[in-house]
Amino acid sequence: MKEYIVDGKSEGLTLHHYLQRVLPGAGGSLLYKQLRKKNINLNKRKANGSERLVAGDSVQVFFSDETITKFEGEKQIQTDESISVASGNIDVIFENEDILIINKPADMLSQKAEKHDISLNEEMLAYLLKKGEITEESMKICKPSVCNRLDRNTSGIVLCGKTIKGLQSLSLALKDRSAHKYYRCVVVGEVRGAASYEGFLTKARSHNQVRITKEPVNEDSQYICTKYRPLGSVVLKPAGDNELTVTCLEVLLVTGRSHQIRAHLASIGHPIAGDPKYGKSGVNKYLRKHYGVKRQLLHAYRILLPGMEEIKCPLPADMSQFFGFRKKYGDLEK
Repeated sequence: MKEYIVDGKSEGLTLHHYLQRVLPGAGGSLLYKQLRKKNINLNKRKANGSERLVAGDSVQVFFSDETITKFEGEKQIQTDESISVASGNIDVIFENEDILIINKPADMLSQKAEKHDISLNEEMLAYLLKKGEITEESMKICKPSVCNRLDRNTSGIVLCGKTIKGLQSLSLALKDRSAHKYYRCVVVGEVRGAASYEGFLTKARSHNQVRITKEPVNEDSQYICTKYRPLGSVVLKPAGDNELTVTCLEVLLVTGRSHQIRAHLASIGHPIAGDPKYGKSGVNKYLRKHYGVKRQLLHAYRILLPGMEEIKCPLPADMSQFFGFRKKYGDLEK
């Protein structure tokens, strides 16, 4: 017999899911069968596997030592080499025992695309390993993870769950839209009034790009809603024969789809400055030459999560240069 004591990181898992993680070599049907036969108990009582665990719960498994060793040893999670290579140097905006909110820099993936990528997810795990909050062993039961993604060259707030409770609460807030995500961006052209735009987003099958239409074009088209308000605009030095006006916006992402803000703003004639996919190449070249803009000027700036105070993430230098002076509409920070 072996007894497992549930720790705080595993709180919120069902008993069956917990058993699958501590005994990865045992199949799900076998575990249910042993629960029915009372060979697995919860707090010394019969259980069916659907119970939600809390810290301190005791799980008794009445298997032979040989069987337990076999089931624990199979399908072990291998330590990701990219985690050991990661520095663990992240810009933490907020942290408690369950969640971590990080300022992701531009030119970093939120999650890896290839096996050997070092993304924000690996940096976050390296950070927690160095702090001693997690171990390789604990990650077999609860592996902290990034809960929302930003495009590689979009900067700002990324949410991470450190525990099962944290992962579940963040996932629910993102799913039911009780998490309100606000972005700041610099767009081409002058935008005077606040607006709310609805439409449909359809991904191109051949390349990593989307298009926006007023009506769905096929069964894969997804409804989107984007709201924004202008914070001010400025006329930059003449670009060629034309003046270049840019507007600083705050955007509320009502629905969260791939490239939604970038494609939606471009579809109404105000592409994000520096955007290589949906922007204007001539404008981008001008901004790169005179203002050092090397990516789309889009930043996840602030977030409201249920039961928490508002969290803000400072603008990076390539954006603050446009937000930092008085505009036609007055001071931005009010």
